[in-house]
Amino acid sequence: MNANRRKRIADARAALEAVANEVRMIGDEEREAYENLPDSIKESDRGMASDGAADALSGAADSIDDLMNELEEAAA
Repeated sequence: MNANRRKRIADARAALEAVANEVRMIGDEEREAYENLPDSIKESDRGMASDGAADALSGAADSIDDLMNELEEAAA
C-alpha cells in the first residue's frame, strides 16, 4: 500500500475515532439518565427504551472501534 492510501486510512480512522467518542459520550449520558430515573419509570416503556438506547450506543461505539482496528490492519 502506498503512502497516500495509508494517509487516507489514517484520516478515516481519526474521523471514526471522533465519531466513536461522541457516540460513547451520548451513550454514557443516556445510561446516566436511565440510572437517575425512578424505579417505576425504569420499568416503563420509556425506561426500557432508554436502557436499550444506552446499550445500542455502547454497541455502536464498540463496532466503530472494531472497524478502526480493521483499518489499522489493512494499512499495516
